[in-house]
Amino acid sequence: MDRRNFLASTAATTALALTPFARAAAQLPPAPPSPPQDAPLNAAFDAVLKETIENSPEFATSLGFDKGPWAKLRGELGDNSYAAMKTDLARAKKAHATISAVDPAKLSPQGRVDRQVVLYNVEQQITPVERFGLGS
Repeated sequence: MDRRNFLASTAATTALALTPFARAAAQLPPAPPSPPQDAPLNAAFDAVLKETIENSPEFATSLGFDKGPWAKLRGELGDNSYAAMKTDLARAKKAHATISAVDPAKLSPQGRVDRQVVLYNVEQQITPVERFGLGS
């Protein structure tokens, strides 16, 4: 696994563990209900996870999401070109903006922690590419 896929999978796995969508897809027992004030954050996590899965076939396969609507991802490989690195950077910045748009003051204490953890992971995807031009 290359660095870019590792970083993307770290952030998405964190989001994955936090979302009701992911728990159902992985056939895990339902988590305790989130406080209603965390609904916007969970929706942001779901959107970021969905986009990550759709653009990372190896990641989708590693999580077993290459079934149903994402079956076309089975057996595909991601693009490791320089152009793809720039696209991935734009996607990470969009994910950061989506999650940052959720006001932490309106979240439950656990929601604030979840938001910060995922933001940190997304920032770790952005920094190597943006500051140092490092990809996979």
